[in-house]
Amino acid sequence: MKRIRGLVLTGTGAALICCVAVQSVWAQAPRPASQGVAIRFMPVPGTGMYQNAPSSVATTFNPSASSVTHHTPRSWAVFDVQYETVQDWTDELVINFYILLEKQHVPEKKFDFSFYQTTVHYANINRGLHMGGVVLNPGVIERYGVPVALGVTISSVDGTVLAVAETTADNKTIPKDPKCNWWDNPKLVGKDVMNVTKRDGLVDRSKSPFALMNVDDYEVVK
Repeated sequence: MKRIRGLVLTGTGAALICCVAVQSVWAQAPRPASQGVAIRFMPVPGTGMYQNAPSSVATTFNPSASSVTHHTPRSWAVFDVQYETVQDWTDELVINFYILLEKQHVPEKKFDFSFYQTTVHYANINRGLHMGGVVLNPGVIERYGVPVALGVTISSVDGTVLAVAETTADNKTIPKDPKCNWWDNPKLVGKDVMNVTKRDGLVDRSKSPFALMNVDDYEVVK
């Protein structure tokens, strides 16, 4: 049986994200149910998700621009999710990605949070294991902080949710509401509890420098 990285959520509705003894755990992944989809792997924010772009040397038509062509590579945040389907063919699946960044201001010990969401449609999916992924560019990470929470939903085109998974960075927690996922929690996204700002910039990997890396693992984006 393959395993999936699980989520431990703790904390109260009035608490800020804080350091507590919350450990990401491995849990048995359920086999795909009647809907035919299961999430097999979720990255844990902060562990193994930072990558340099496939080409770390920029192309330029100005041979004198040595400061551009020989710069230090910058890290992208890459979020790849593995999922499994059991139907012979699925016309389309919709994957929603939700990411929360944390920015710490020193020495004030103040925290700001940024919320990112994007939707990716994959088409012509055969039975088996597949990957879906999104990225944040280096400028976002450098300006707005590090990822601390990741959520994913996989749905059919009619909006039926087929699979849900969440992970948080080790020793982090977010306000919990048993009635909804953290990304739907108005106390979180609505700034009633935390200083969270919704931002744009999360894109599927087909629109990034990683588009041609391991290309056969990813289905066509519709």
